[in-house]
Amino acid sequence: MTALEEELPQHLQGNWSPVQEERTIADLTVTGTIPPELDGRYVRNGANPITGFSDHPFTGDGMIHGVRLRDGAAEWYRNRYVQTPFIADPDRAVIDMAESLTDMTSSKANTNVVGHAGQILALEEGHFPYALDGNLDTVGPTDYDGRLTGPFTAHPKICPDTGEMLAFGYSMMEPYLTYLRVSKDGTLEQVENITVGGPTMMHDFNVTRNH
Repeated sequence: MTALEEELPQHLQGNWSPVQEERTIADLTVTGTIPPELDGRYVRNGANPITGFSDHPFTGDGMIHGVRLRDGAAEWYRNRYVQTPFIADPDRAVIDMAESLTDMTSSKANTNVVGHAGQILALEEGHFPYALDGNLDTVGPTDYDGRLTGPFTAHPKICPDTGEMLAFGYSMMEPYLTYLRVSKDGTLEQVENITVGGPTMMHDFNVTRNH
């Protein structure tokens, strides 16, 4: 570790160091074999501050890394920043709390990534999802045709029977907690407020067949 690295916060050192360069690498070398049944993209999300620095691991900019698998081959590796307002204007790197509570596009999109209804969604728990295309390029924030007006969890669950995506949003302001159900084809079918006594921080949840 260099002296410079020792001065950085722990979340920016070693394996947590920011990866700021976007790359595309084709025809990856494979050691062993890839089952031909694997056809799709393996993707992950993580915080990579575009300025090279963040005060906290939660505030780095979202970057998607992905590998495309098809016919027993690894066709490509790509990494792409999720094009949030913080990428277009790095001077906004410090999150304004009032703006964060009211502007649902003001997301770092850096916590999780899921696939649903033909879209790849980059998520964090305080804002709208950001949709990506099959090449990991950003399409933009989605509010499901205006039906979503508040936060969307970073950890939705997809029902293996119906294909529906079940989610929630929590907020410092009313409504404090909202249940969300997105149909298999990507339509936000249900938005239902859940009565709680006040602001509720709810990071994750679980779903069973009946509850």
